[in-house]
Amino acid sequence: PSLVLDARARRSLRPRGRDAAALSSEDLRLSAALFPLLAALLPRWEEALREKHPAGCKKVLILVSGVGRPRNWTHSASGNSTEACAALMELFLRAAWPEVRVVRVHGDERCDVFRHDHNIRFVRTGLVPVVERWRDACVRGDGLFPDEEGEGAPSTEEEDPEWKKRFHITLSFADGSLARTHAIRAALRRYRPRYMHFWQLKTFWHEGKICFEDMEVYSFEDMETDPPLEVSMTNEKVQMVVQEMKRFKEEFLRDNAAERRSDLRGFWLRKTRKPVLAVLLVETSRRAAPVLYRGTNMEVSMPTGSLCAERNVMGTALATNPGLRRRDLKMIAVLAVDLAAPPCPDAPAPERNKTAPPPPGDDARAALEGCFRRLEGGHPDAPLPAPPAGPPPVRRIQLYAGYDDGQGGGADGGPRRPRPEGTGRRTVLVRSDRDLNPLRPCGTCNEWLKKIAEPNPGFQVVTFTDADCNGVYVSACQE
Repeated sequence: PSLVLDARARRSLRPRGRDAAALSSEDLRLSAALFPLLAALLPRWEEALREKHPAGCKKVLILVSGVGRPRNWTHSASGNSTEACAALMELFLRAAWPEVRVVRVHGDERCDVFRHDHNIRFVRTGLVPVVERWRDACVRGDGLFPDEEGEGAPSTEEEDPEWKKRFHITLSFADGSLARTHAIRAALRRYRPRYMHFWQLKTFWHEGKICFEDMEVYSFEDMETDPPLEVSMTNEKVQMVVQEMKRFKEEFLRDNAAERRSDLRGFWLRKTRKPVLAVLLVETSRRAAPVLYRGTNMEVSMPTGSLCAERNVMGTALATNPGLRRRDLKMIAVLAVDLAAPPCPDAPAPERNKTAPPPPGDDARAALEGCFRRLEGGHPDAPLPAPPAGPPPVRRIQLYAGYDDGQGGGADGGPRRPRPEGTGRRTVLVRSDRDLNPLRPCGTCNEWLKKIAEPNPGFQVVTFTDADCNGVYVSACQE
């Protein structure tokens, strides 16, 4: 089927480049609408969801459209609207991914996508309420979502305190108004969204193919410009603190092994049994060598409050040197460790960690996803790599290191498409949900650190990607 375009419809079209010659034809038909960016985005998004939720999850895709007021007041505002494009996208998504719930949110002519104040109102009154309805369904934990009202079990009115582990937001901006994208990011920042960014938009336009390398996936920390770093990329003082933390952890676990007689589990950490280690770097003058102090948390009695590792190590430093000044404190590192013995490598993975088969779909879609995976690895006929042994990772963290110049051949030995700088990164796999890293200072400790940072703006907080200290986050004290 195709849509025949009459002379009036042809005059309303605005072709680009070589397509202008096609408008001279009397028999002009619109036979298809292609969405190459969506075709690349959805398989990557679903792959990430299956990895994080192997048992399956509810998938909702919100399409945000809007109107830009034309410069010429005689032109119709609907001619500069993306509402019709969003409607076509919804048809495409329902046909190719029927299990994905599509929700359209449109800002009408009263909201100009180029005006910042207009976008603030639109996001607060249009987009945020939609997100909150789906969020509240996760908080209730009764299995009833906004598109399932009246179905399933009745509401329990009980809130699930672990809802943040089940509610995740991913943002994808291919292009658009800076005022609109900034308003959306600011409004949803509290949910710490992940980002899927297209750095090449027109590969299909110029080359007639869909390429996964056009898309980059970034964590919330990446987009906050506070990304995880390779330890080798940090300065000498950070590396000194990391090495001291590794020694501290090794000695701490050795001295508190299960077969040793220790009061750590039975008394010092009897309330939580979640040890936290801290290392403080102190430098009293430029000529003096840095001094490192160690501290750990103590959870003896909940009514009297716990003593965090950060405050403990600062107290140790002050007791050692009563003349210590706030500006002498340069850096503090915090690491969460697990007292439980590591699982046997030959032991079977728990049932909940087994990878579930992908959701059923039509043959065309399955073939499309298989083709994408092969293309991403190199030659279309190349076999898919074997899945890694062991339970699926709880988190994947990519570490920033040097720059990738994009040179070198592809997997099939042929020329490789240039890649953006910085994409050659090592990936850290965290396979246990008992690993609480990165662990930022608590509210009480952060208040202490803010007081220390008042005359000392260079004071830094170091946290780790995982308990093995593979990568670090180096940031200023939180305001």
